[in-house]
Amino acid sequence: MYIDLVHGRYLQSWQPEEKSYNQVTLNVHLRKGAWARLGLHTHGFRAHHPALGLGWMLNDKTPSGEQFNR
Repeated sequence: MYIDLVHGRYLQSWQPEEKSYNQVTLNVHLRKGAWARLGLHTHGFRAHHPALGLGWMLNDKTPSGEQFNR
């Protein structure tokens, strides 16, 4: 399991208070090659929308590129 913390800026913003965003994602290894992701996208200190995803790594590495050993 690992956590991604991302801070980004939009190239075009429609509202002045939303020029940048933060995203926190919790990544959980389910089994060989399979991952689940749960994230929260925020603007400032206001939660905007959650995200849920499933991923599959064909080369038996973690999503960050490291070899997975278990």
